[in-house]
Amino acid sequence: MPQCPNGLLSELRDHACSVVLGEPCFSIGGGFVHTMSEIHQTVAPLRQDFPLGIDSARCMLEMDDASGLSIVPMQQAGQEMSSKFK
Repeated sequence: MPQCPNGLLSELRDHACSVVLGEPCFSIGGGFVHTMSEIHQTVAPLRQDFPLGIDSARCMLEMDDASGLSIVPMQQAGQEMSSKFK
């Protein structure tokens, strides 16, 4: 999708395969998803000041290699750390 490389179009179709409801969504990193109206208001690059702030898939994979953790435990650790900053 031209708005973001991590776009997904979800559609609900009826028995005739006609679209009843559709909404594009965009993964903007850090477990956050924006709708089409929100993506136009997003300022990139998104950065977080948390200990595991991740601003791209490449960064996440590099951290994965360096830490020896897979993506899921690394994201869980980041979520736990970020909740302490709220």
